[in-house]
Amino acid sequence: MERLLDASGWTDKGPVRADNEDRFAVDLQTGLLVVADGMGGHNAGEVAAQLAVEAIAEVVAGGKDDGAWPFGYDQRQSRPANLLRTACEVANRRVFDAAASRAAYAGMGTTVVAALVHQDGVTVAHVGDSRAYLVRRGQAQALTTDHSWWQEAFGAESAPVGAGALDHPMRHALTRVVGLAPQVDVEVRDYPLEAGDLLLLTSDGVHGAIDVAPALDAQPARATPEELAGALVRQAVAEGSRDNCTAVVGCRT
Repeated sequence: MERLLDASGWTDKGPVRADNEDRFAVDLQTGLLVVADGMGGHNAGEVAAQLAVEAIAEVVAGGKDDGAWPFGYDQRQSRPANLLRTACEVANRRVFDAAASRAAYAGMGTTVVAALVHQDGVTVAHVGDSRAYLVRRGQAQALTTDHSWWQEAFGAESAPVGAGALDHPMRHALTRVVGLAPQVDVEVRDYPLEAGDLLLLTSDGVHGAIDVAPALDAQPARATPEELAGALVRQAVAEGSRDNCTAVVGCRT
C-alpha cells in the first residue's frame, strides 16, 4: 500500500497541569492522525482520551470491510467520511460505557479531532474544540469550528475582547463531547489535498496560547513534521499555556 503522508506528533503536560490528559495517534499505514483532549477527575480524562484514540485507530485499521456499519451508512457522504464518523461514534460508545462502569470514571469525556488521508484527499472529523488546520503554500486555513458555547454565541470574528475575555467562565464550555451521552453528533467533511500540503491537529492548549499561522511561518522551510509539532508545543508552553499541549503534523507526500 502506498504511504500517503509523513507525520509525527508531540505532547507536553504544560506548565500548569500536574498530568497530561491529551492523547494522540499517528498511523502512517492507514493515513490516520488523531488528537484527543480528555476531561474528568481522578485521571479519568486521560482514560477517556486513550479509549477514544484506540477505538478510532482500530475502526479505521479495520476499514469496515465486513460491510457492517453499526451506526448506519450515510449515502450523502463519502466512504472515508462514513468510516471516520463510525470510528468516532464507536469511540463515543466505548467512553460512555466505561464511564458507566466505574464511579471514578463518571462524567469523563474527551474532545476528538481526526484526519484520514486517502487517495481522494483528506477527511476530517471532530467533536469539541480540538482543531484541524490545512497549510498550503504557507497559508493556514482552519478546517474545523469549535463546538463550544463561546464559538456558537459569538463566532470566531465577533468574540468579546478586553480584560478578562480569555478567562470568561464560558470560554471553554463545550457543546459536544465524546463520551457524555450514548450518541454524539460528529462533524465530518472531505477536503482536497495536494502534495506538500501540511495538516495540523492541535489540542486547545496549543491554539489557545499561540496563533498557529505565524508560529508555522517562523519555522525553517525544510522542517520535518516532528520538528514542526515539537516547535509548536514548546512555543505554547513558553507562552504560558494553562492546559496540556499537543500537536500532530502530517505532510502529504
